[in-house]
Amino acid sequence: MQCKFLNLEHEDKVIAYFNKARDEEYKEFIDKCEDYFKEIEKEIAIEKFTFAEVEEEEEELDKLLSWYGKIEVRDIFHSLQGDCAKEKLVQVKKAFENYSDMVYQYINSEGGIGGEC
Repeated sequence: MQCKFLNLEHEDKVIAYFNKARDEEYKEFIDKCEDYFKEIEKEIAIEKFTFAEVEEEEEELDKLLSWYGKIEVRDIFHSLQGDCAKEKLVQVKKAFENYSDMVYQYINSEGGIGGEC
């Protein structure tokens, strides 16, 4: 998207408006990422190491990925919270990978269940 403003003051106002809206979206996204971390931590604490739980957490990850993509497309002026949100998304992916690895290790270990019915 390209815009050309005749008055720099108007351009600054429009950019500030767009960035404020994106920052609000990114902050909400970051809060949901924090909720995701808490959920993963809870599952680890109670040792809920099942394939069903991995699938559930993967679905939540997919929702976060989709949501981030939608915000990023609207972030045409590169708001301040964009980099922070991107880093949180990287951390969320890593948290899921770590949890998934733990589940597979648990199920394949002597203490784990060989499969689910």
